[in-house]
Amino acid sequence: MALIMVLSVGAFYVAMVIAASIIADPESTRESLQLTNIFESGMQIATLVGYILTVVLASGQIGNEYSWNTIRPLLARARSRGALLSAKWIAVLLYSAGLFLIGMLAAIAFSAVTSTIAGNFTGASTEMLGEWVVSFGRVLISQLPYIALAFCLALMTRSNAVGIAVGIGVAFLEPAIWHLVGLVTEAFDRIHEFGLEYPSTTLFNMNAGASDTSTGEAWEAVATLGVWTVVLVGLTYYVFNKRDVTSG
Repeated sequence: MALIMVLSVGAFYVAMVIAASIIADPESTRESLQLTNIFESGMQIATLVGYILTVVLASGQIGNEYSWNTIRPLLARARSRGALLSAKWIAVLLYSAGLFLIGMLAAIAFSAVTSTIAGNFTGASTEMLGEWVVSFGRVLISQLPYIALAFCLALMTRSNAVGIAVGIGVAFLEPAIWHLVGLVTEAFDRIHEFGLEYPSTTLFNMNAGASDTSTGEAWEAVATLGVWTVVLVGLTYYVFNKRDVTSG
């Protein structure tokens, strides 16, 4: 997964360098290669690829235990069900954060190399480092509910395939559904803002510099995604503690 992330980000920057060398007006493309713009360029690819990879990772963490019939012996060795599930969640969180961090480091490295090749390299300032930290936090927060959803569904259905399919599919189906609803009535526009797609897209656009989101709107997006994550994680504990694993 780490290799996929690095290669995806690298392929993007290589394509940008090639584009900058052949198009008639390369200035905007060359600017995209600079370190100041990694969250507007390379990290957009890293976020998309990371979203898919972390959903697969989260689903497999618990879904494979059922498909491989290893959940019973695993529980027999664990101190408690809660402890086992907590260990799974910690592993998912660490792996996910690590994967996105690898994506960011790859974007920084490829940005530095390609901007040097393009002849417009600029170093990183202290202020820029602070912006990177904030932007990286937005990436993680925007992805956490989808990771939690994939894990939760894999646990509830005992299938990592369901977790992967729905975890990835909801990102495409939800905006389509809300768009169709919006064509009929605007009465549900406010409700739309408390789903998964709207706040996640809000943070994504903030990193891309494509929105004029206010501080209040940003915090509302963070709170909404946080509530979804807590609810989904809590649901996994409830279901797992109530489930009779001896029956499958």
